[in-house]
Amino acid sequence: MQASISQPESTRQLHFIGFWPDYEQAFFQVAQAQSTQADPLALQVFNPLAKTRQLPSFTKWPRLLRNLFHKRLIADYIQAHPQALIVAHEHRLILEVLLAKFPQLKAQVLMRNPLNPNTKTKYLIQSLQALDYTIWSFDLADCAKYGFKFYRQFIEQLPEVSSQAPQYDFAFVGRNKGRETILQALETELKAQGYSVLFDIRSDQAKGIKANVSYPAYLQAYLSARCMIDVTQTGQVGLTLRPLEAMTYQRKLLTNNALIQQEAFYHPANVFMFDENLDLSGLKAFMQQPYSPIAADTQALYSLASLTKVLRT
Repeated sequence: MQASISQPESTRQLHFIGFWPDYEQAFFQVAQAQSTQADPLALQVFNPLAKTRQLPSFTKWPRLLRNLFHKRLIADYIQAHPQALIVAHEHRLILEVLLAKFPQLKAQVLMRNPLNPNTKTKYLIQSLQALDYTIWSFDLADCAKYGFKFYRQFIEQLPEVSSQAPQYDFAFVGRNKGRETILQALETELKAQGYSVLFDIRSDQAKGIKANVSYPAYLQAYLSARCMIDVTQTGQVGLTLRPLEAMTYQRKLLTNNALIQQEAFYHPANVFMFDENLDLSGLKAFMQQPYSPIAADTQALYSLASLTKVLRT
């Protein structure tokens, strides 16, 4: 079972296939709304969950049957779009379909997380890489270690998220992911310096509403502060979305990710760096400085439109 790849990549329509989380689905929707229906290269997005959520009893199916059904949906979609330039999420089920049914497709895989070497995903990714699939990653360490191509993280501003007057000085909203100790120490230090803070640290083991909030609700919580907090995970060598959210919604950023200083949007009036010693000397002067707006052409480097250009090269 093969899809045709006779057209050059620059003239093929991009089809993003993945079990996309709500924030990425929202970014795709914004990008699609900005393109015209007459544009033959407008991106298309396929999420198998959009189909299976319509089946009232699907969640009660045995996991094996759910996985097989998702795989069939993925294979059928690829087969139905033989001229598409497929860009796949690194979800295991999608990678297994590509490897088993489309070994000659030479599609592109968009890594949305650093590669975990202790999972089957590593084997699947490297097997597809051997078949001339292009693997993209925003993590510089993975690019250097595995020979992936680098792409910039992307974001789109959500029209339904309105600006608001800050209620706090600093905020962190997100899962623990091994960062709780440093986050708690940071919270204690900021409070000791007289700052108002919002820390909503969610358990990695929690499920449902205790684990996640909708992306718009998450953003509204973060934007209730003048300065967003970004703390890296162990081994992370790339950007999370938080620095891009701070840029997009014009909030300051407190972070321990030194790589941000190499980014096009970096400005010392907007980003305060701290290290493992939690040295916050100079923070008062930083918070008193006004935010320095980032030029539109710089922000555009981190858009889906920019990413699609990179994927076509």
